[in-house]
Amino acid sequence: MGYIAQQIVKLYVDKFSKAKRVLILEADLVMKAWIDSCFLGVDTNGNYNGKVRTYCTKFEDGGEEVWKKGIEHAIGVGNIPTMDCTVNSPFLYHVEIFPQLRQFIQDKHQKPIGKFIEDYYAGHNVTWSKENLLFSEFNILNNFMIQHRPDLSELVMPRVPNIWMRWSPSLFWSADKSWMSQNHCSAHLSDPEVIPRNYNQRNPKLSSYFFNVAYHEVDNSIGMKFDGRTRIDFIK
Repeated sequence: MGYIAQQIVKLYVDKFSKAKRVLILEADLVMKAWIDSCFLGVDTNGNYNGKVRTYCTKFEDGGEEVWKKGIEHAIGVGNIPTMDCTVNSPFLYHVEIFPQLRQFIQDKHQKPIGKFIEDYYAGHNVTWSKENLLFSEFNILNNFMIQHRPDLSELVMPRVPNIWMRWSPSLFWSADKSWMSQNHCSAHLSDPEVIPRNYNQRNPKLSSYFFNVAYHEVDNSIGMKFDGRTRIDFIK
């Protein structure tokens, strides 16, 4: 179960880092810029409120319901409804959230994480559907943080998720202009209908076509957008 194993490793970040916050990037993510408001709770003057920004949408509004059952199995159902909280990547966390989640799961399920994760094996060995238990480390982390550590999380909810769910080079998540702010910072090129996968290589997502799109189509800028430099300036 390599897919689940690589997710579980992330839940132990605190064992490997002394940082106060960590940013987790996925393999098929292209970082375009760092702008504080993409990741941190800041006001218009740049004042930080101590929270990380967590982007979520309700399942009835277009969230991927395939994750709902697995999230609620892990952490239960709280006063704040379960949501799909993987609608924007990468993910920023206060490191303290990782041991707190592990302890919460162990107390709730009365077994260590290694045994708890076996609950998900059957679901990941069949066709993925909302009827099966499927494990999403980011969804479980984000929903746990929203429910149990709201002092660390600033919830952001897009208005038109059913439109921005599909990516295309010519229309980058842009149907709802209010949803554009965080996408100044990253592009998640994961849709197999847009970026064909090559299953002859170790990571099928990272095909030559992926890198071509990432380089030529997503953006011609690098670093902070306001500095006026383009990718070619950095290459020089």
